[in-house]
Amino acid sequence: MSTTTESGHARNAAHLEFVISHCTSLGQRYNPPQSAITIAGMQVMLQSAFASQEQLRLTRSGLAAATNDRELLFAELRKMLPRIIRMLEVNRVRAQTLADAKTIYRRLQGRRKSTPPSADASDPGTPATRRTISVSQLSYDSLVANFADLVRLITDEPAYSANEPELTVTGLNDMLTRLRASNSAVIAAQAAYNEALRARNVTFYGEGNSVYHTGRAAKKYVESLFGRRSTEYKPLAGIQFKKTYK
Repeated sequence: MSTTTESGHARNAAHLEFVISHCTSLGQRYNPPQSAITIAGMQVMLQSAFASQEQLRLTRSGLAAATNDRELLFAELRKMLPRIIRMLEVNRVRAQTLADAKTIYRRLQGRRKSTPPSADASDPGTPATRRTISVSQLSYDSLVANFADLVRLITDEPAYSANEPELTVTGLNDMLTRLRASNSAVIAAQAAYNEALRARNVTFYGEGNSVYHTGRAAKKYVESLFGRRSTEYKPLAGIQFKKTYK
């Protein structure tokens, strides 16, 4: 999320806080019929806004941590893959097993056996990033599924053995379990962040009782009491509440 966007939400909360402070200074003259724009109602709204921002911050941090952990684990996997292929070769496994393992290895690396055809480089309308047909399958779900295929293939190969703990069948299955757990953690963290983002947007900009509508309604009430040119309304005249959903 951009700093500009984030400051927009903070600015809306700060503006509501200013409105509350100014309306409080009006004393008993500020006596709206709607509970949402009473001093107490607006204070509840402001605290809800702060809480929603904090929850969003926490879930964003959780998502970043889960994503970083997954990146590190999958980097570990990529370093392990060539060793697995070499171990298969050392064990002189069946030719078909080795061929299948190398096919899965290329999928895990996002490569084809042969070089894919390229688009016409002389075509100025063809973006450079699209001149080679993409065969990448590097989404994390695909990586987990492909590695599971490789582990299954090795498990079914009677000639395969390894003394290195991480390359044994048990070690490979342990890595698969860790990959699945790491991927699931990111999915869960993303869902939590998405929900926090939705809740923050409802709190700030939802129809009815929200920071945006509450602040604007309080301004209109003060204007209706004292008039647009009054000294009571003047401090609120320049206060703007803007919708920013990102």
